[in-house]
Amino acid sequence: MSDKGHKESTHKKISERERLKFIGFDVFPEEPKDLFLSEAEKQKLVDEVRFRREHHDHLRGDCTLLEDRVSPADRIFLTAASVIIVLALFLPWYAAYNEIVEETKPVQSTGLTVTPAENLGASSTAVPADSAAPEQAAATTVSIDTALSAVAEPAGTSAIGGEELITTVMARKKIHKEYARLSGLGAVISIGSVGAYVFSSGLALILTVVLFIVYTLLCIGLPIYNLYGIYGFKGEADAQALKLKKLLRLNWLPLVIFALGLLLSFFGNAYAFKAAELFTSIGESYNPIVFFGTLSWGVFVSLACFILCAAKGAEI
Repeated sequence: MSDKGHKESTHKKISERERLKFIGFDVFPEEPKDLFLSEAEKQKLVDEVRFRREHHDHLRGDCTLLEDRVSPADRIFLTAASVIIVLALFLPWYAAYNEIVEETKPVQSTGLTVTPAENLGASSTAVPADSAAPEQAAATTVSIDTALSAVAEPAGTSAIGGEELITTVMARKKIHKEYARLSGLGAVISIGSVGAYVFSSGLALILTVVLFIVYTLLCIGLPIYNLYGIYGFKGEADAQALKLKKLLRLNWLPLVIFALGLLLSFFGNAYAFKAAELFTSIGESYNPIVFFGTLSWGVFVSLACFILCAAKGAEI
């Protein structure tokens, strides 16, 4: 009675063929083929495995743990970026311009034929539009007041057959920009002359200039430090890589300085000098437009290389 309600389960013994089919999930629905093409190939692989086990080499040959943490390609990349940062100091970093207005020679326009107002009635009914010549049909009769309002600068009039010919003179202005540029090193050298204008202005501009002086100095110090970390560190490969990884984090610092300078420009301030007498491009006050308009492409080249070095350090 104790076995009531329970069914006896019968276990059928499976064959070796069925077992392989089940384990392989139908990968080997039939007898699997030999993994080796020949006994010589099998013996070669077995000997290689035994050799590695004897030397306690338990990792696969293509394991990523066996790769260099800092490869030769990474070293070349970091070296090139560091050298470009130093060379960027000789590129234009700051630019400002003055707008020069040039007066060109006046250009005389084509004469406009105007019919006096008292002759409008006679001239408008003298010749029907459909019987007139094509050139006459295209002519338009206007009053003196309308014609004079359409002409900006009448140069003179002349009477021809009861009508007046009005000529105008159009004076065109040509504007070109004269740029003044400073390289990164040139800006540091000329701080004595430029600083008299900058450091007499508001706090936002003063702090921005101080930040970019630090940025310029970092363009000299950090690349040299990067090269020392790439080729100067001693010890095991992993220890060198970890030291280089920490060193390359410092390359985020120029990006932080650039972001702080941009943030300060939003506070802005008026200049303590007459900016229009120096450059028209810097406006009447310091603001984000002046910040980006004054920076030249040399700054952005160095900033891009700093970001690349820092990003490469994060990959190590």
